Amino acid sequence: EMSQKLKKASSLEEALKPEKVPKGLLWEDWEWLVLEHYTDPDFQIKSSINSENRANLTMVSRTGSKPIRQIIYDELGGKDGKVPDLAEIFKATRKRKDGTLTEEDAVVYDTIVEESNNNPSMSQFDLVEKCFGVQDRDRVICFGYGTKPEDIRGPQPSKAELKAELLIKDRQISDLRGWMDNIEQHKANHQKEISDMQEAHKRDIDKLEAKIKMLADLLLGEQSNTKAI
Repeated sequence: EMSQKLKKASSLEEALKPEKVPKGLLWEDWEWLVLEHYTDPDFQIKSSINSENRANLTMVSRTGSKPIRQIIYDELGGKDGKVPDLAEIFKATRKRKDGTLTEEDAVVYDTIVEESNNNPSMSQFDLVEKCFGVQDRDRVICFGYGTKPEDIRGPQPSKAELKAELLIKDRQISDLRGWMDNIEQHKANHQKEISDMQEAHKRDIDKLEAKIKMLADLLLGEQSNTKAI
């Protein structure tokens, strides 16, 4: 509202007139906003970019003057503690007076439902980004202005937390590799034991066969001597 007052003024002098000061604001504060903030080149660049982005929106909310969060609260069970799914919110905030969706919105709605059915464990925030792209500003599509990404997905972990988690994962991987190495070593030892047992068994059989052969030779020798007598 305040920036609109400045845009409507024909000059800075007119904007700084006492009657142009927004209600509830001191003239000194208004002067600072006009001369230091609204006329700052960085602010004007950002304002221009934001205006272009709003003009390029291909999907707009049809909730009228009723905020999206109010619709969630009043119509989708929010006041009873229910958390509506993304498809419900999308349809409720984009349906026309007759309750139907435009052809374009119907395609998006079907996409949301399909993705939700195919990935039932996907979080609401991940589903939003899957269907609408990265949400990295001060609003999340379908959840209204003022709802930031962290309000839906929860706070992002800090670098220290990520580093600690990475160290834990590294230890787990190291432990797993050690466990696998132990299994391989145990397997190798077991194979060696089997091989040693097989060789010992073969030696025992060879000795037994040698004894049998020796006894057979003795018996044959005795039989030959008996016949000779």
